[in-house]
Amino acid sequence: MTGLLPDRGIGRRVASGFGAIAVLLVLDGGGMRAEAQTETEVAASNFALAVDLCLQNVRTADTAPDSFRAAGFTLRDADEGTFIFNAPGVSGFLSPLLITEWCWVESPQLNFAQVQTIGHERALYRYPQGTSGPAQRGELANGCPSISLLVANRIAMLEFRNAGFWEGCDSPETGGVLFN
Repeated sequence: MTGLLPDRGIGRRVASGFGAIAVLLVLDGGGMRAEAQTETEVAASNFALAVDLCLQNVRTADTAPDSFRAAGFTLRDADEGTFIFNAPGVSGFLSPLLITEWCWVESPQLNFAQVQTIGHERALYRYPQGTSGPAQRGELANGCPSISLLVANRIAMLEFRNAGFWEGCDSPETGGVLFN
């Protein structure tokens, strides 16, 4: 995948960071084995999981918050129907209201190119060609890169920005993705 995530996909629960190294328990055949992860790998794993949860749940206001909680994210109310979530190396907000249907995921540990790669890979994984239209890379009027998908006869978009949401997309050091 990205070099940050194992080829077998992402976990179903957030990865925990312990200083510079984290331990990930992986099912391996009949048993489990531990894999050391750096802070960047933990952030990448949690970022991919959050993006995947956004892609699955942003349009389901009644189940979206529970999906994030079940995966191990910390959620708190931000406004009516909007939630802020956190996990090691990742934060964002979820607004699964019928009017907005937004989900924002960011990580200061991942650079802009890593965020774009993970976002594109998760979109293709969640909505493979044939299930929806092919993912189309593009650029928005604000100059930020994007991916457009046809999901259930609706156009969905992933917009890539720098961490901080309002910070634009002109810095290679940090990244985030907005799904709407």
